[in-house]
Amino acid sequence: GQLAAGIAHEIRTPTQYVGDHLMFAQEAVEKLLDSFSPKEDDKEGIFLKENLPRSIESAITGNERITEIVASMKRFSYKEQHHVLQPADLNQAVLDAVAICSNEWKDCASLEKQLDSDLPQVDCLLSEINQVIMNLIINAAQAIREFKKPGEVGKIVVRTQSADDGFVEIQVEDDGGGIPPDVGSKIF
Repeated sequence: GQLAAGIAHEIRTPTQYVGDHLMFAQEAVEKLLDSFSPKEDDKEGIFLKENLPRSIESAITGNERITEIVASMKRFSYKEQHHVLQPADLNQAVLDAVAICSNEWKDCASLEKQLDSDLPQVDCLLSEINQVIMNLIINAAQAIREFKKPGEVGKIVVRTQSADDGFVEIQVEDDGGGIPPDVGSKIF
């Protein structure tokens, strides 16, 4: 956990530099292109005027995605001190787990998040909850891969909600093949 948090911190600093410079470049390119009018036969000039802003916007979006993954990794790798229960935002835990393990599901499934916006904070060991959520998402992706035909895309739904009994629920649902009966009896 400490190693992952340290790496996340080291990635975050240069990513911030890249983001700042991309914003500067975006503003400068906009100003330059406002005064640039290529002639009809200047195909390269027309191409640049149309595509350079999109290229910078795409780079900014990619940089924001890196920032999101690094922040998720840092939060995800957090280890509680002395294993004391602490209030935690389980919606954020779901978002972090989804970001961290997206490589496991993105090629075989779409993932839908149905997060209760009024979910209260929960006293828990967040690192252990993070691990469970991530494992459930990875298991869902594996079930889809085993059940679906190659090229077929499955669906994973991750849901949070307050239960009637004062508890909070996290549900991970998939449209894979389900748990075989001989294994299902051993789960709980």
